[in-house]
Amino acid sequence: MTDSAPNSGEFAADVAPALLRALTGARPERTPVWFMRQAGRSLPEYRALRDRAGLSMLDVCLDPALAAEITLQPVRRHGVDAAVFFSDIMVPLRLAGLAVRIEPGLGPVLDEPVRTPADVARLTARRYGEGEAGGAGARAVEAGVRAACAELGTPTAPGG
Repeated sequence: MTDSAPNSGEFAADVAPALLRALTGARPERTPVWFMRQAGRSLPEYRALRDRAGLSMLDVCLDPALAAEITLQPVRRHGVDAAVFFSDIMVPLRLAGLAVRIEPGLGPVLDEPVRTPADVARLTARRYGEGEAGGAGARAVEAGVRAACAELGTPTAPGG
């Protein structure tokens, strides 16, 4: 959350996004709005970005700069009160080193399912956005929503 009052741990009423004011018990001037899956395939700008990037949906999720751009698309288009971070529930599996892909009309497919203790031992421990690109993506979302809306994310796994 980006718009807190200095050193107070609370949001300044005059700058906090409407959603954050509502969550702290204040009455914003209007009811805050956001919706699940507000970013993604329903938006033409998302489809154009995917076409330009030539990446799968999961690969786009794992590129922090692209995920940040997609996160901000519905904020710009619809003026929603929260930027819901663009990701997928399968991202932690990719971060653990598993080959997972989304097959159209079928859903998630694991090339090699985890079935044995040896399979578990081969899993890696990588955090989303490690390295310079990850920091850049997080900063892009923060800069894009500063004083305009709240940031929401979905925790999907320990360390994720």
